[in-house]
Amino acid sequence: MLEGWTMKKTIWLVLACMVLFPMRAGADAYKCRTKDGKVIYTNQLMTTLGVTCEQMFVRKPPVVIEGNQTGSEEAEGGAPAESLPEKANNPPQAAADAAAAKAQADKEAEAKRKREEAEAANKKAREEAIAAQKKLKEQNCQNARANLAAYQTGRVRKVNEKGEWYYLDEAAIKEHLEQAQKDVAENCN
Repeated sequence: MLEGWTMKKTIWLVLACMVLFPMRAGADAYKCRTKDGKVIYTNQLMTTLGVTCEQMFVRKPPVVIEGNQTGSEEAEGGAPAESLPEKANNPPQAAADAAAAKAQADKEAEAKRKREEAEAANKKAREEAIAAQKKLKEQNCQNARANLAAYQTGRVRKVNEKGEWYYLDEAAIKEHLEQAQKDVAENCN
């Protein structure tokens, strides 16, 4: 079937696919602890007040705080060691707080994006409605001018309920002519 296709080429193709298209083995998992100490395992980060979450199955880099034991030297960040936040001494809590802050920032960014999309959609809809109104007004103007021109010719005929043609008399033409002039004045400004 495939001439020249060997087992060695097949193995290399499979290996290349495995390297180029790695699959994620697992999903995010969080261990959250409520105020009353209850532990909840979930796949979504909980942002409820008083709930602390930490991501499971993630290799966390070690937190290194440099400085001597007296705290007189400054830490790597330039702040005195004694002024470092308490969270730096509790890596799981710091990671959970950072994850919660990131989740909150992501939610705010998503909400902002949705608001901007909604505003853009509303603006586009308003512009389309204005364009449709303008087009309708132009069409009405053309129709009103055509009616005015027809009534200015003098002899106008119409169709009655039976489908028969009849001619308008002078009074009816004058009445329709006045209405056509009003329509032109209304629609062609």
